[in-house]
Amino acid sequence: MTKVSIIIPIFKVEKYLSSCLDSCINQTLQDIEIICVNDNSPDNSMNILEKYIHKDSRIKIISHEKNQGLAVTRNTGLNNSTGDYVLFLDSDDLLPLDTCEKMYNHAITNNADLVVGDFFQFYDFNIPTEKPKSRTPEFSEFYKQKEELIDPKNLIEKSTFIQFYQQLYFMVVWMKLYKRSIFIDNNIIAPPLRCAEDFIMVKDFLFHCKTISFIDDIVIYYRKHADGFTSSKNNYCFDIFNSYKPAIEMFKKNGYLQKEFNNIQAFYLQAYIAHLENFCPLYLVPQFMWKMHKEIKLWNTEHINHNVLSKKEEKELKIYKLPTIFFIIYKIYEIIFLNILKFIFNVKNEFKNNNKYKIIKIFGIKIKIKIKKVVE
Repeated sequence: MTKVSIIIPIFKVEKYLSSCLDSCINQTLQDIEIICVNDNSPDNSMNILEKYIHKDSRIKIISHEKNQGLAVTRNTGLNNSTGDYVLFLDSDDLLPLDTCEKMYNHAITNNADLVVGDFFQFYDFNIPTEKPKSRTPEFSEFYKQKEELIDPKNLIEKSTFIQFYQQLYFMVVWMKLYKRSIFIDNNIIAPPLRCAEDFIMVKDFLFHCKTISFIDDIVIYYRKHADGFTSSKNNYCFDIFNSYKPAIEMFKKNGYLQKEFNNIQAFYLQAYIAHLENFCPLYLVPQFMWKMHKEIKLWNTEHINHNVLSKKEEKELKIYKLPTIFFIIYKIYEIIFLNILKFIFNVKNEFKNNNKYKIIKIFGIKIKIKIKKVVE
């Protein structure tokens, strides 16, 4: 049996795919398989894959006849994998060349069902030539508390909301090495959603694994670019609403719904707000707000975990719980007022070519100020 299966969903990544595949075929651990699932990509990605399959027999190509989305594509890769462990890699990201070897050895040495490492974010094509020694502040702080093996049941019972729900390392599928048999034996799959599928899949895995171990190393290079899902705004943002019921069902199935319901509601309030602000196109904002209102109005928020909500989030909760007519009046006023303010004066950050800029707009006139270089 293969030691590690790398699962790579492929869709509209012709600009980034070669560097991703190079980082896989050059892994220091040789006993791997690279499963590339072509999700009916309309660009040149398939031609690139076919060139690479002649370079390396460890590459498998599986093709969907129609586009089905990231979650279903990962499930296809998982169902066709044979490794003892699996690693999920997005096709615009890269692996440091020792990732598979270090994570696999760490898993075997510690008898871990899940190994979690850190990531390094870079921009566009500024790929690191050497692995950075620094860690993200969040990982450094988290690692200090979690150097020993963790029993997920204890984590779930004792952890704070921030650690288990909002902590990036328990929300996304990447930068982890998973024992494959746990997925297969417990029928754990990603729900067919365009967003929040990571949250549900990772939590379901945590409920079934016995040991988690952290490795103090960067295990993935995460590419930030304008074409990426987290950098774009489209109607997929509405899938966050479709994820609420599967999340509830997943917690219920594992016997934690009653204990965690107040935390789940708080998490989804924050997720709705984040998707509205970061992923919703301007022309869909009224529709998204209306959907939020209809959803939250039905919640019984008497026992929601207020300890983790910011003042802004508490305010939004009260607004979205208003009777419909008052909610509409308030939001019309808010949208008009805020848009006028943004036209008069607005400040935001922008990252480009490894530089950070402060963008200041005054009455529509844009001023761009370079703040610092992000990667040395």
